[in-house]
Amino acid sequence: MSHVKLLLDRSMLEKENFQAALEKYPINKTISEIVEICQLQAEIRKIEINLIELPKEVTLEIDLLRIKQVVIILLQNALKFSKAADVIEV
Repeated sequence: MSHVKLLLDRSMLEKENFQAALEKYPINKTISEIVEICQLQAEIRKIEINLIELPKEVTLEIDLLRIKQVVIILLQNALKFSKAADVIEV
């Protein structure tokens, strides 16, 4: 994700009239999709991503795009600061 896009998104969030697009989504599925997005980068760096799923499906009312952006950034930072053979648990 480009830094310019993130800055534009941040400025949009800071506007007073910003409205989140809240919808109900299953969190296990959402996090699993994000892990898949970052899996290739992890494999290249020889880092394991361990997905710990909740015992039962939990549905949250979220702005899916914003949640994905935040979790991808967190996971990319975890990959950036991990060494080969490290394990990241999500």
